[in-house]
Amino acid sequence: MVGAFHGHLDWHPVYIPGTGHSEGEGCEHIFSASNVLARGTRHGSKFHRHQTIEQHFMFWNDNKYAALSNFLWNHYREALKSVQTLTAELTAIKAELNILDEDFPRYLQEERTYLDSLKQPPARDQICIRYVEALDELAERRTEWDSARQAANNVLTGIAAGSFEEINRALAQARICVDSSYAKLQHAEALVAHVEIQLALEARWEIGGPEYNQFKMEARLGKYRTALNELERLVVMRLFELSKVSLSGTGYKLRQQISKALQRRSEAIRNAINRYNIQAVALNPPCPKISWKDIADYSFIGEFDLLRHSRTDIRTNDWTKPAHREATTMYFKLCRAHEEVMRLNVEIRRLRTAMHTEEIETTAVIQDLLISDQRLARELQHQWRSRAAINAVHSYRLDRIESLTGFSGVRGVGVRAPTTVVQHTSTALNDHADPGKFLFCRAISS
Repeated sequence: MVGAFHGHLDWHPVYIPGTGHSEGEGCEHIFSASNVLARGTRHGSKFHRHQTIEQHFMFWNDNKYAALSNFLWNHYREALKSVQTLTAELTAIKAELNILDEDFPRYLQEERTYLDSLKQPPARDQICIRYVEALDELAERRTEWDSARQAANNVLTGIAAGSFEEINRALAQARICVDSSYAKLQHAEALVAHVEIQLALEARWEIGGPEYNQFKMEARLGKYRTALNELERLVVMRLFELSKVSLSGTGYKLRQQISKALQRRSEAIRNAINRYNIQAVALNPPCPKISWKDIADYSFIGEFDLLRHSRTDIRTNDWTKPAHREATTMYFKLCRAHEEVMRLNVEIRRLRTAMHTEEIETTAVIQDLLISDQRLARELQHQWRSRAAINAVHSYRLDRIESLTGFSGVRGVGVRAPTTVVQHTSTALNDHADPGKFLFCRAISS
């Protein structure tokens, strides 16, 4: 999976089952929060650097744990709202467009197949074009060999009689030219034979024949189509990103990130337009040029007339239509919202169970220490009062979540899985004093 700001189709979180509402940028949140350490650790000693970093993440973890139930509360309400809203909207759109849930994964797969096809032309077409080029090279090498032999036969005509040194030099040069041209001829023959084996041809194509003329034209259009496909790929990606900007629910920061990506994409499109125009003018007859204004004014794929000159016209496909694309996005967002609810149900009960287990074990440890070490017991009681206050807030918010209309989890305290490793009392207390580790990976994005 790639973060939402960097992924597209194959690796975007919204298209990957099991990701829920996670944007996949957890590491970025950690890096952003720890950037303030740079000014304090740049000139510090090794000990103070380690101390500062350790304290930063210790306080950072405590703050995240204190906000853990609020994180669950906000995400659960957001997930329930998304399920309710997207279900109603998607039902209306499916009825209007006469499509089913099974169509949306198919649209996504068709889009992936199309974008992958723009990377390289069909394999057999490439081989046929290479075969035509090999035939042209073979004919050229034969002409060079014939010219070299003819030149070798006439090498002595321009040399005066009796000049043995010039004769030897001329014969040596003629022999080198003949040997070199013959070696190139043999290489061209071998290449043609190799391509014929790949194509499983029974007879060699004749220069000027129908197959030769067909792929000769393809060879001339090869560079043009390469430039066109690259331009088309960039423009299609730009149109998809523009559709993301206009989607409802897209936050300001996400729109800013997409806008910056569009600026970089625009520069790449300008370069692709220049390459396309060079190849378009070189054709016979030449294809019309396009300008940046033509591309910048397009807002939907249906307006992109340039696609008609490409290998495949996709404008009539359902997955390219704005309504179908918006419905597909809604469908996958709805799937991720259901996954978010399922995951939150697990995490809510896990947090409640962790707090319950922590209270029982911490109370037991304090009672034991009141007998053996009262000063340590009083210190632990002081620490536990702060922790218990946070857990009380968590319990209140978890009760509110369980009272929500649409809550589908299991209410109450769960059963902690048995542990196989026996630890010292103080070590066990430290381990159980951080139930927030259950939700550490998710809470960092709050």
